[in-house]
Amino acid sequence: MRSAGTYYYEKQREKWWVWVVMIGVNLIFVVGCIMQIGFERPFGDNPMSDTGLIITAVAIFFISLLILSGNLQTYINREGIFVRYSPYHFKYRFYAWNDIRHVYVRNYHSFREFGGWGMRLSPWHFMGKTVHFTRNIAYTVGGNTGLQIELKNGKKILIGTQQPGELNRKLVTLGKISE
Repeated sequence: MRSAGTYYYEKQREKWWVWVVMIGVNLIFVVGCIMQIGFERPFGDNPMSDTGLIITAVAIFFISLLILSGNLQTYINREGIFVRYSPYHFKYRFYAWNDIRHVYVRNYHSFREFGGWGMRLSPWHFMGKTVHFTRNIAYTVGGNTGLQIELKNGKKILIGTQQPGELNRKLVTLGKISE
């Protein structure tokens, strides 16, 4: 990624309610481990073994860390659009302006179009009576507004944004869309 000539940069993190849910789920398993192993009281109506409970608690903890450490970074300059969904991408994905047919800011329905937020692939779409298995990609953290990129090869990428007005102004400044 080249930072010279940056026209737009946005970094998004998981919302507060995701943190609350993940901490709550982890607390349930911590309490379960303390009750079952420390006080020798079975945790739940059909308790799992101590080893199974510990393995499950550790797995849930690491999955929570993975989810909560995620952030979406979008960077736009004269060369093109860069996106990185950390920790899943080790480097930025680059979409050159020469490869982009059309770009615009739009509203989307996360669950209807992609099955939720995060790094998602759309399963398929219908055109008439034909099912097309094009894999459209969405990088979203939350909300319902994103930057839609349509490549010349037919592939579509949606990058979520929390600053649609600012992003739209920057695309107008770059001459990629009209007002």
